Amino acid sequence: MLRNRLLLFVSCLVIVVVSAESAFDFFTFSQQWAPSVCIDVSSEHQCGIPEAVTGWTVHGLWPNSRSGKEPSDCNSSWPFDFDKIKSLETNLTAQWPNLFTDTAKNDFWSHEWDKHGTCATSLPATDNEFKYFSAALQLNKKLDLQQVLKTFDVIPSKSTGYKVTEVSDLLKKYFGSTPVMRCSYQKATKRQFFMEIEICVDKSFKLMDCDSKLLSAQANLTQAEECQSSEITYLYPLPTANSNKKH
Repeated sequence: MLRNRLLLFVSCLVIVVVSAESAFDFFTFSQQWAPSVCIDVSSEHQCGIPEAVTGWTVHGLWPNSRSGKEPSDCNSSWPFDFDKIKSLETNLTAQWPNLFTDTAKNDFWSHEWDKHGTCATSLPATDNEFKYFSAALQLNKKLDLQQVLKTFDVIPSKSTGYKVTEVSDLLKKYFGSTPVMRCSYQKATKRQFFMEIEICVDKSFKLMDCDSKLLSAQANLTQAEECQSSEITYLYPLPTANSNKKH
């Protein structure tokens, strides 16, 4: 009897600890511009853009907390299982691709599920692998950044520069909430490139203001990643993964 009570106590304690570690208040939805990502990782990875990619892609849907502690790796007993999202593969390849051609295709999705998806399972809308990835794909389609930017004549260009404050203000005007911009930096040219746009949503997936100081502190960003240049380049798309695997 005593042994059973001890086992029950330990089990309850584990549940409480896991629940505390996975507690979150909102999501940070991060979208990335693949050409800039390839520049950013050029010294670390082979990088290529799948032919199916036509716009901004998903980096991640990350549970977050106003306390400043971003939950991560919340349940090691629930590993990524590609079979659970195999029916989404076509959409994932187009909207949430692994750009690193020197890694397995599923590695990126596995990483995002293990680190972030397992922390979102307390919410019915994202309480399993299929729902989690589906929610991110739906947001990516709804928040069509390429089309939104095009509405304001902000289009990819080899030469035209854009002020990050102006682009941020345009997005705020369109969405009614404050996003956070991220950049990549190319030392050879000393240029910054638009790389990521983070948009925050509550647990009902309604848009809300992002706290730039909170998100920057969590990411431990460098000045270059903070988009500090007076003009930022919104780069032309690079060749596809099939035609050019190294950058």
